[in-house]
Amino acid sequence: MQTTALQLFDAGYKDLVSVVPPGAKLSEMSDIPDGSDPAKPDQRGKAPGKYDGNRGHWGGYNWRSFEPLRAHLELWQDAKANIGLHARQFPAIDIDCLEEDVSRELHALAVKVLGPAPARIGRAPKVLLVYGTAQPFTRLRLHFWRPGQEKAKGNPLIEVLGDGQQFLVAGIHPATMKPYEWIGKPLHEWDPLDDLSLIDIEAA
Repeated sequence: MQTTALQLFDAGYKDLVSVVPPGAKLSEMSDIPDGSDPAKPDQRGKAPGKYDGNRGHWGGYNWRSFEPLRAHLELWQDAKANIGLHARQFPAIDIDCLEEDVSRELHALAVKVLGPAPARIGRAPKVLLVYGTAQPFTRLRLHFWRPGQEKAKGNPLIEVLGDGQQFLVAGIHPATMKPYEWIGKPLHEWDPLDDLSLIDIEAA
């Protein structure tokens, strides 16, 4: 199932972030990579940014301190922005693994250890799980590989996204060009205060 910016806001998720959609025209002053430099992958679809309707382009903004109102969400939705959620109060377990059996096992392990969580799919079998916290913490990362393998780019990665980061909760995935989906109950049907499992840095 899918969700929208307004559904999330009305459900109590206020720390939402406008994200540049895939393929969008960027301001000439923007430092968001558009893929024209081979050394800098295209970040459209992932990087926070707001639409300037007068100039018809997108640019960065101070999303970490911006507190959107419902009217902002309406504008973002009209501009077809991707929507992120600040991970400060909503840490997320990002299972960045394209091996289906491994991803499934890690998903099950996270739920067993940390509790049930909304599960978002962008590029399957990769999956992201959303939690709550009363004690914000910064990002944690864990690379892993099978016995006999060497550490290399592309090895499975688990990230715990935290304070200072955001993750996509609605919109179009820049690689698949398909909407982000939620397994079972979508995020806006989980009450952010009563339903989300709470974690802290020690649990993570």
